[in-house]
Amino acid sequence: MMRVDSSDMAWWVEDSPWDPARGAHLSEMQRSAGAWHVAVGSQRLRIDVVEDGLGPAELDALLDAFRGELLSLILGDSAATGEVRGAGGGADLAEAAAAFAAALRRVLRAPPVDLREALEPCPRDRLRAGPATFRDHARHPSARRLAGRVAVATHDLPEARHLRHLAGVAARLARAGEAGAAARAGLLGQLGALHRNRAAALLAERERSVEPAIFERQLVDTERRMADLAGYRSEDEEGHVATQRLRIGKPYGRDGRAFFVDEDREGGPYRVVQLPRDLVDALRDALHLCRAYALQGRLVETEETNGKGDKYRLLRFETVTRVEPCRDVVAEKRARRDWLARRGWVAPLTTKERRENEREAASAGRRAEALGARAAATDRAAAGLAAAREGLAAAERAFAALGVGLSPSRPAGMRFLRDPAFAAAIAAWNALRAAADAAGIDEGLLDGLERVSLLPASDLYEKWCLLRVLGLLVDDYRFQAPPGWQARLVEAAVARRSDLSLLLTRPDVGLQARVTWQMVLPNGRRPDVVVEVRRLGDEGGSTQGLVMDAKFRARWRLSELEGVLRDLRRVKGYDRDGAARVFVLHPAQGAHDPPTSPLAWGRHANYGQRRPGNHRGGAVWVAPAADEGHLKRLLALELQHAFAPPTPVGNAGRDRERYWWESDSFCVECGERHDPRGVTAKATQGGYTSWTLDCLACGQATLRTHCYQCDDDGRRTLWKNGSGLTYHETVADDLGNIMCPRCGAYFDEGARGDGGEDRR
Repeated sequence: MMRVDSSDMAWWVEDSPWDPARGAHLSEMQRSAGAWHVAVGSQRLRIDVVEDGLGPAELDALLDAFRGELLSLILGDSAATGEVRGAGGGADLAEAAAAFAAALRRVLRAPPVDLREALEPCPRDRLRAGPATFRDHARHPSARRLAGRVAVATHDLPEARHLRHLAGVAARLARAGEAGAAARAGLLGQLGALHRNRAAALLAERERSVEPAIFERQLVDTERRMADLAGYRSEDEEGHVATQRLRIGKPYGRDGRAFFVDEDREGGPYRVVQLPRDLVDALRDALHLCRAYALQGRLVETEETNGKGDKYRLLRFETVTRVEPCRDVVAEKRARRDWLARRGWVAPLTTKERRENEREAASAGRRAEALGARAAATDRAAAGLAAAREGLAAAERAFAALGVGLSPSRPAGMRFLRDPAFAAAIAAWNALRAAADAAGIDEGLLDGLERVSLLPASDLYEKWCLLRVLGLLVDDYRFQAPPGWQARLVEAAVARRSDLSLLLTRPDVGLQARVTWQMVLPNGRRPDVVVEVRRLGDEGGSTQGLVMDAKFRARWRLSELEGVLRDLRRVKGYDRDGAARVFVLHPAQGAHDPPTSPLAWGRHANYGQRRPGNHRGGAVWVAPAADEGHLKRLLALELQHAFAPPTPVGNAGRDRERYWWESDSFCVECGERHDPRGVTAKATQGGYTSWTLDCLACGQATLRTHCYQCDDDGRRTLWKNGSGLTYHETVADDLGNIMCPRCGAYFDEGARGDGGEDRR
């Protein structure tokens, strides 16, 4: 604290840094909940800063989650899969600790003895005189016992002192490993229970609630799109006026004004309709709702020849005076709304939805079984570490009982080489040290975690968010971290260190992900967490990363969250001129009212899925009590953006559906790479290819398709990850029908072709 003297009193002000740009002191005490210890002169005060909605229980839960997440991440087993790939989770450390404890017990069965000269009172007739004897005689000439030299057996050898020291260090390593394994087993058990509950809920579901606010918003959007068409008029309305009823098909040519006429041809030439450019812009907004129209205007019909020499009929509308849909889309939507309102906004599941639920339930059940097996293996490792810790502590006590001291310095004698028991003990210690180093555990880890409670709550939350991001990437998605990453992570998490950068790689799919913590941007700002996903060796990329800024707030006022996001993007420049996605992470449950999506996460997250958000920014509920799917969905959004399209590696004919497809992608549920046996292709009616990627490990089905309406070179890639991990907006009363985040198009049932094919 800083003393400020006035005329009649002294004020004590927090000595916080000054921000010249904002003209304000950066007071951690004002922005962070938690306990603060303030020194005012010789007095020490404790100030408990409490935020509305976050009491001591929530802060303790955050602290426990932070410690558990860090220990679990450091002592991680094999990455999350549909199968258990090994013991992991501290098993190697437990085995090494048990081996060292057994080696120490062998040493203690026959502890080495050394004879040393000592001084003890001895009878004069058995006296071995020395300098101390003569001094004692000078002081006590008539004494019957004088100090004399004797041989004493002792176990306090330099090698034994060093082994006792190593036993204490090993016990602390085992304790840290035990805490990490227990935390990890608990986390895996919780995840397994969540998947089991989700599987049961999916199988039990017979009807589904429809969110009225979202249905109404989508209805208003439909009314606007159709009204724009109904109000269209060309400026020049002179000349012969004709009416043509036709169904507009996929685009024709490259000028953007022509479309195939979707009709049944019996061997005759196909037809193409060409429309005024301003009408095309309005029509594209409504094609997913209705494709059949009656067009009235000045029409010129000619016969043309394409580049292959085939003839076709060109219907060129020079002007259009009226556009009339052949079905009343708005009336149908309103009738659907009235029907849902009469039913209390609850609709029975369709046959297709029940099949999707059954498939997702089977996938969730397999994940629960795999997680349960991993939790059991980690529990066994924790029990093994506990037993080893007890054995090591007992060995340390046994050395102490023998009068053996402590020495961290390894002696230079030959006993460690010549004595089999001592040589085995040192070899076992070296193996334990190597296992601990591989796991990133040191004997001071738990002591460092005890100091975490002194951090401000906001700082603790920000670092916990970093741990959750790394946990999902390293554990669930199997990215490989660089050597020594655990020590760097512990230093950043426990101490107040910034500028952490970890380059994670996944060579099997050719991806790299750089995760940074409070790195300085070119504009001098420090966002909390940035994830940049690129192809291996690609220094460019289509985006400059996913920027996540953690805000430790339990409540948000109306429109406050949107204002914070706008400030991060425009004022702080986190979006890097629109190249990066910017998201706010916060612990406030149900911050979005009305919900942003009809899916279960709609009240807790906003992924920028509404047109024209295009997933460029939003806010996500991330808290110890929150479903991990909210953050997982956000990372999946960034990762799937970097996945390359599948490529054919074999051909059983000219039909694309019979290719053997290989995909450099992985399941966003469990991280398993997509096997070619699970990749199938389908030709869309628009002439493009969509792929279904089935995970052979957990059974998760992922659909990679395209927006049939966005007219650009690469088309707009859309992903459907089931009801759990889909981040696109969906139709309010048809949750499996995803909407394009750029143009808002979706596949309307009433706009199906005669064959009922999916046009995506």
